[in-house]
Amino acid sequence: MAQIIFASGPDKGRVVPLGEGTLIFGRDVNCTVRLFDPLTSRRHFVIEPENGALSVSDKGSLNGTMLNGHVVDRGPLQYGDNIQIGNTNLYFVSDEEAQLWAGLIDRDLGGYKITRRLGRGGRATVYLAEQQSMQREVALKVLSEEYAEDENYVKRFVEEAQGAGRLQHPCVVQVFDVGSDEGHHFYSMEYFELGCVQDYLCQRGSLTVLEGLRMMSDVARGLEYAHSQKIVHRDIKPENLLLDQNGNIRIGDLGHAINADDTKMAEGSIVGTPHYMSPEQASGQAVDHRSDLYALGCTAYKALSGRYPFEGQTHDEIITRQMTQMAKALHELKPEVPLNLCRIIQRLMAKKPEDRYQTATELLQDLTPLLLTTLQSSAQTSTTHTQVLSKLLSQVPGGDAPLDKTVIIG
Repeated sequence: MAQIIFASGPDKGRVVPLGEGTLIFGRDVNCTVRLFDPLTSRRHFVIEPENGALSVSDKGSLNGTMLNGHVVDRGPLQYGDNIQIGNTNLYFVSDEEAQLWAGLIDRDLGGYKITRRLGRGGRATVYLAEQQSMQREVALKVLSEEYAEDENYVKRFVEEAQGAGRLQHPCVVQVFDVGSDEGHHFYSMEYFELGCVQDYLCQRGSLTVLEGLRMMSDVARGLEYAHSQKIVHRDIKPENLLLDQNGNIRIGDLGHAINADDTKMAEGSIVGTPHYMSPEQASGQAVDHRSDLYALGCTAYKALSGRYPFEGQTHDEIITRQMTQMAKALHELKPEVPLNLCRIIQRLMAKKPEDRYQTATELLQDLTPLLLTTLQSSAQTSTTHTQVLSKLLSQVPGGDAPLDKTVIIG
């Protein structure tokens, strides 16, 4: 028997067994499998038997159904296939593979009691675990078994953990420990039960102007610090921006990060996420910190409008548009976004690195006054906001001091 596993989106972690009948996926209450992603249609797609196998068919959905990165009306399913609808990623797997997805749940790994899976990437799985010595919940990133016997992958995984562990800043996820046990390589880091910005967008669709400004400010401060430590992240996107208990944003996942002195070594390789990838990164050229600023611009565009700045039916098509086209004016998609904020985002997304903000510090010099003005005019102004204003007013843009913000997004 096959199964469908929800890897991201509002239904993340859900498992749907597939029998011999037809399953209709959609937001309508009468669908066999009801979806909660607002970007999916009432009747989005169908999985049904065909010639002794299973196939997937789009049901005229508004945003389409993608199978392994390609928009399809109908296509056969094979184990391992990825189905993307709206903000939701699903995988078609065998029962045996589903057990592997469950992986190390309930196992004790190097002093960490694993309780459930939080997510899976191309080379690692992240679990929720209890660090027994400290009696605290952590996120535990475990290198996939197929890479655990490759010395190069293991070396890069350990270097990733060590590099992230050296970054200590209120806008960067803290890594605690790195180790191995019974052939499993892992590292532990802060766990945030509120999830990531992408989870929030799945629930709400987009951020308000104030929320967007606060997100951009937090990320810019985190990047300012990371860049000062010669770290280029290379994968800034909503999925890698975590919300702490106070609603502040933390930059996480340095799996694609490189040392700024070694960017030439990465030349020729294309890594990252197409929707947020800078033109120079998409074309395999050497990148620097300005590529992260471009990705922040794309992230802000998506967070504020609810739409990607560049869309396409395949990854190659998206990358081509990143390199050759200009995004539709943000103000046209969301008129309430102030024109000066639209200009900031447009400058971040300039095709040529020299036309963007040259540093995160320079970006903060434009963002901070706009954030102050927005806070002051907000109808939600409260004692907490007054404290935030005082903190901002006393802080020189570009400093490393944390903002004592206690307004939770949403």
